[in-house]
Formats: sequence, C-alpha cells, structure tokens
Amino acid sequence: MLQPARRIALAAVAVLALSACEVDDDPDATDEPAPTEEPDPLPDDLEDSEEPDVAEDPAPPVASGGFGVLAGATDASVEEAATAVEDAIAGGPAEPAFDVDHAQQAAEAGLELLDTRLLVFGDPEVGTPLMQQEPLMGLDLPAKVLIWEAEDGRTLLGVNDPVFLAQRHGVDPGSDPLVALDQAQRNLLDAAGATGVPARLDPGNVAPGIEVRDSDAGFDETLERARDAIEGAGVELVAEIDHAEAAQGVGMELPDSTLLVFGNPEIGTQLMGLHRTVGIDLPQKLLVYDDGGQTRVAYNEPVYLRSRHLLAGLEEPLADIGDALDELAGAATGG
Repeated sequence: MLQPARRIALAAVAVLALSACEVDDDPDATDEPAPTEEPDPLPDDLEDSEEPDVAEDPAPPVASGGFGVLAGATDASVEEAATAVEDAIAGGPAEPAFDVDHAQQAAEAGLELLDTRLLVFGDPEVGTPLMQQEPLMGLDLPAKVLIWEAEDGRTLLGVNDPVFLAQRHGVDPGSDPLVALDQAQRNLLDAAGATGVPARLDPGNVAPGIEVRDSDAGFDETLERARDAIEGAGVELVAEIDHAEAAQGVGMELPDSTLLVFGNPEIGTQLMGLHRTVGIDLPQKLLVYDDGGQTRVAYNEPVYLRSRHLLAGLEEPLADIGDALDELAGAATGG
C-alpha cells in the first residue's frame, strides 16, 4: 500500500479521507497469526442492530489518491462525460477557460496514459470574491473537472472540494462564493451522470504547500519575465488567465493577478501514471499578483503534490519539477 509523504504536515490528511483512497481491510491487524476457528454467530436479536447501514444502491468506490478531490463514477465514456460537462458549462453562467487532454499530450511525447481530460471553467462573480479574501486562491481558480478512465475501465470524474480549498487558503468554507462553487461543480458532475460523489470530505489539518516570492519589479515587468522564462525553458505555455480582467468584466475589482499555466508532459505523465487524480493539479502554474503594492509570484510546491496525491516513490521527477519552478520563479522575481 502506498504511504503519504512524512516530510510535511500535509501527511496528516491521510487519516481523514480514507474513503478516497485504498486502505487495508483490517487496519488493526497485527503480525500474529489469525485464529483458525470461526467466531460464533451473533444472536438473532442482535444481528440487525450490529450490522452497518448499507445503501440500497451502493455507489462505486472512487479512485485511490487525491485527498480533497470529490470523485464519482459514470457509465459514460470519458468523451461522452466531457461533452456532457462542456454542454452544462455552456448552459450556465460560467465560461470555459481551457481544456487539457493529458492523454493526448502524453502520446505526443511518446508515452502512454489512459484517457484523461481536464476541463477548466470559471465564473468571475464566484471566483473574484474568493480572491478578494485571499489572492492565493488564484492558484486554484478557475475551477476544474478531471475526467479519466480508471484501470478497471470505469469513467471517473473529480473536482476540488471547496472545503479543502477553504482550509488550504484560510477562507470561510461557508461563504456564499464557496457554496456557489460547490453547487456549480456538483451540477456538472450530475450532468455527466456521476454517482457516488461524497456529500463532503473532512479536509483535516492541511498544509498549504505554496511557495511565495517577492519580486524586485512591478507587476507588468514580473509577468513579462515569467512569460520569457517559460518560453526560454522550452516549456509549453498552455493558458494565461487574467483574473483581474475577468473581474472587471462583471463589474468587480481585483488587483492585478494573472495565472500562467504550463507543463512538461513527460514528467506529468509519470505522476499521473501512479495516481491520476494529480491531473487536477497539472499542468504546473505560476501566479503573478499584486499584494498591496508588492508584486509576488506563487506556485504549488512539489511536496504538496506528493502528499495530496500519494506520489511516494517519485522523488526524482518531483525534484525536477521543484528545480524548474524555482528557476522560473527566480527569473520572474529577479531573485
């Protein structure tokens, strides 16, 4: 059984979302041999009261890994589920932001990955108030739906649990924007016919896992440096999300904040080969934002990915990601 990373407090989350990962059938088992005799049956009048409640139509279990990922299964194919989600987005207030076909990118890099799609969408009227509370929410926005083919052939869908995001960023989990985000995501899962989606996951004591650097330049120059650094590294810039511009489009105000999304399919495919839920946090991101007149650059630390998605044994590619992010952030901030 894979074990969460020990080197950061995020490992404590392993005790709280066992429904989202594979666990031993008997966690209290010891090394002593099991008794050979069968236990006596319970009296008839106790059997019903001692048995746990079982749903009449139990939902299929979600995939292993992915703490803070609300996931369910559908009878549709990945393509059918993606189309259903796209149609539902088109019929609502949110706008599609970008779409990442992780499997296609893997194939273009000469690698194999079961069908995996990431659909990214956003509603500035929901996201802007969250980023007004905490600018670093911009790392996890716009919202995402990950759709993938499991090893057993099922199609699974997953979204970030808003309560997980609230604890990660220190915002009120009961705030209207997070409630609206939760409902919007569940509507999309329903549109794809997903079942077995938990009502809620306990986020536990989750470490944010975010590296923040102060820039020695203003916002525009820092952003341009970041773009140049990504291009110079030979990494594909997948998308650029101007959070402030999106806020302005709905009559709201937000300090300068732009998310750069980029990735290396060769490394990302290695990570998703172990636990596909990491695809919800890929490609990599740099958030360039103004914080009270100070321009900062933020990114997800690789140890966050390791602990959240149970990526034990992949220290080398995670170290490569860490080195690359460190260099890009350094180039952007002048440090």
